[in-house]
Amino acid sequence: MDSTVGVTRHAQAPARSAAIDGLRGLALAGMMAWHAEVGWVRGGFARMTIFFVLAGFLSTRTVRRLAATPGSSRWQSFGKFWARRVRRLLPLTLLGVALAVWVSHRYGGATAHRRVLGDTLSVLFSWSNWRFIAEERSYGAFFESPSAFQHFWSLSAEEQCFLLLPVAVVAAAWLARRLRPSASEPIRTASVLGALGVVGCLTPLVVRQGADTVYYGTHVRFGEFLCGAALAVAWEQLGPAMTPRGARRWSGAGALGLIALVTIMLTIGREGQWIYRGGMALVVIPVVAVFGGILSGGRFVNIVLGVAPLRWLGRAALSIYALHWPIYQVVREHMLERSHWLVVTVEFAVSLVVGSLVFIGIERPLLPGSPGRAGRVWGKARVAFPTLAFGVIACIVAAAAVPPVADEPTIDELAASDKFAVTLDPAAAQAILGQDPATIGPPTPNAEGGLGAAAATPADDSAGRDAALAVLSDDSASKPALPVIRDAGRIGVALYGGSTALSIGLGSDAFTDTHPAFQAIPGYSPLGCGLLVDGRRGHNDPGNLVPDGLPPEECRSRLVRWAATVKYYDVDVAVIVASSADFTTWKLTGDNRWRALGDPVIDEAIYRELLASVDYMMAAGASRVVVTNPVRPTPKMDPDVAAKRRKRMDRYTELLHRLARERDVTVVDLTDWSSRLSRADYLKVVRDGVHVSRSGAHRVWADVLGPVLEDLQTTVPLTPPG
Repeated sequence: MDSTVGVTRHAQAPARSAAIDGLRGLALAGMMAWHAEVGWVRGGFARMTIFFVLAGFLSTRTVRRLAATPGSSRWQSFGKFWARRVRRLLPLTLLGVALAVWVSHRYGGATAHRRVLGDTLSVLFSWSNWRFIAEERSYGAFFESPSAFQHFWSLSAEEQCFLLLPVAVVAAAWLARRLRPSASEPIRTASVLGALGVVGCLTPLVVRQGADTVYYGTHVRFGEFLCGAALAVAWEQLGPAMTPRGARRWSGAGALGLIALVTIMLTIGREGQWIYRGGMALVVIPVVAVFGGILSGGRFVNIVLGVAPLRWLGRAALSIYALHWPIYQVVREHMLERSHWLVVTVEFAVSLVVGSLVFIGIERPLLPGSPGRAGRVWGKARVAFPTLAFGVIACIVAAAAVPPVADEPTIDELAASDKFAVTLDPAAAQAILGQDPATIGPPTPNAEGGLGAAAATPADDSAGRDAALAVLSDDSASKPALPVIRDAGRIGVALYGGSTALSIGLGSDAFTDTHPAFQAIPGYSPLGCGLLVDGRRGHNDPGNLVPDGLPPEECRSRLVRWAATVKYYDVDVAVIVASSADFTTWKLTGDNRWRALGDPVIDEAIYRELLASVDYMMAAGASRVVVTNPVRPTPKMDPDVAAKRRKRMDRYTELLHRLARERDVTVVDLTDWSSRLSRADYLKVVRDGVHVSRSGAHRVWADVLGPVLEDLQTTVPLTPPG
């Protein structure tokens, strides 16, 4: 009798339970808290895995039910499934895109305005995740340089999975019939789907890919989808045959799975390399266990996940998710001076209210089981499809109409500016130094820790480097004509580094206009260059703002080009600006490990380059060298990534102070300066956690760099060209 009762009870488990809605609600609540930068919420990757496994589970049930409808062909069932997806997703997508276009127009900078049309098209045609991968738009940019469209990547990936799912289920059933003819059809099909899902989830373990390719990629997310699909098909057999003993086992597994999921969400950040080498697949295991616990009637998971707030969040999850990120940006723009927790509270409240209203008024009438309401709105194709077509066209037109913004240039525009990016070409540097800079690599320090004066070239260095340093002190070297005139009687200041140096250069005119004793002159700051050049960089490093791989070729002759510009322009003060390229991970040549600042190997490599940079510039004639550390991480950055970057910045600052004890250099503490800015000022001055805006560049010169130069002028006599 007990066995019969158990079988009957579990066979009659509802197709959609309150706890399944609650599980989706739990994932949404965690995602919203993580996007709101609630510090104790981590593990965003786990929440996305819940969404994809859940979507695969529920969608597969729908596919199988439609396929079993009498009188319905396979392609008719496919068409019904896809039509339902379009009917539910497209109206919310149109509304979300319209809001994102408005937010980009109203609050976005130059980069957001330039991308808005492409972002709109990619969302409407469901390929925004691959657009972000192609543009190397890191998920870290969600916080550092937010786009109102960034969250749509998951909806695009989900829509791609919906397109593939019916075909995958039918193909798995066909293959299963040939591989295991003795087993029942659901178990055979589930086995094939599960195997394909595991292969997709573990692809990054076999094929090395970038962190964002793994996170955004449909190939990995479809693997999670198929794992949910496998459980849905298997439960057709397991559910009706469930015994009380089996139900207790699933119930226990579900409880442990739920505890594991919550633990992952609260304790494991997204910066670990193992996550992108197959680690995300591990989250599928507790998710499947929770599903099993729910379907088997497990008391713990059904009570915890069945609470009313989580159920409501789960039901309205799509409407809330589609709108919450643009709403967050609007709230933050209007509450810059408010406390963080007040901002978080308002973000949650507005998103939940607006999303719930959209769910009630738009999404719920389109759900199955809503007779009358859906029919009145969508029953007639001659009304529905022209309305949707008009919405798509309206979104595209609105996106195309967003005007460009010119008052806050992007780094690419800075690089194109002759005023701040004029550099010596190889022929000019060769004429000044008497040596082709492309053949001269970075110097190796001697036992005393550096190059010293021009004559003190290390014995183990190449003859080319010896010759280059000797030429630096030879005033008779020929100098080609270059497009900047050096003013006699003014102290020449030049910035060196990468894109960060270029962005700070934007403020030099305002400073020299009010301080005529100084002249801002070109340095050498190619994009993507830092101090390190010997190796590969940025291996799956969250928060990395430079491309992975080898540094640009022009970085390899950095030292000689720096020295050539110092000599040619008679630079008095050379300012070395910290580059984001040095704060990512590196695998140095001859080393088989990825390392970053804080590792003694990288620390010493960067310190050697700092010493060499100072010695080369002084050998070329610079009276003083100023070195800077970077600005602090943006408050919009993932808290885990921000903590990691702060540790690396602190170590870099220690190296600068060590340098100041061994060489006559001045340290400009941009980290301390930016840390003392209010949140509102910081977000105006430093837009992405690395580069300053035009107004931010003026602040750097007025608040930090300018006073240092004035102090050098008054306390240490400089010798301007005469």
